[in-house]
Amino acid sequence: MSKLKCTCGNGMSNSDVPSINIIRVFKEANIKLALDETPNVTLFDYETSDGDGFEYWYCQDCKRVHVVENIPNGTVVRRYQLAGSEEEASIDGMEAIYVFSATEIYDAEEESFDLTLGNYIEQNGESHVFYVDNLKEKVYKKTEETKGRLVYKIEK
Repeated sequence: MSKLKCTCGNGMSNSDVPSINIIRVFKEANIKLALDETPNVTLFDYETSDGDGFEYWYCQDCKRVHVVENIPNGTVVRRYQLAGSEEEASIDGMEAIYVFSATEIYDAEEESFDLTLGNYIEQNGESHVFYVDNLKEKVYKKTEETKGRLVYKIEK
């Protein structure tokens, strides 16, 4: 069990399963690789084995995203806050990521433990895809074929 205090003062915990404060971030490239290697990998097997060394904490109050080292007593390495702007940019060349709440993943696995990763992404992925710039400072949501609207920016 871990706790984290948000910049806004809200206390967060992952003691409840699933936690409303945890989000799962999957890189599109990693999903494609996993499906190439094991086309019928279940969402559960992928979700419990995929890891980039970080946990992603979501504050329900201010909507900040905290990127925390996935080690005991890990530190926050980045924080993202809502951008609050209408900035748009080309998403060409940006890293595509899928972002799901832990509760969404849990509910899908409860409904069908054998649900494959491919089916889950096919059914739910489009509305959950975001694009991260090369410096990992800005996160965009696709608005057109090659454009995205800024939704999160790194908190400095």
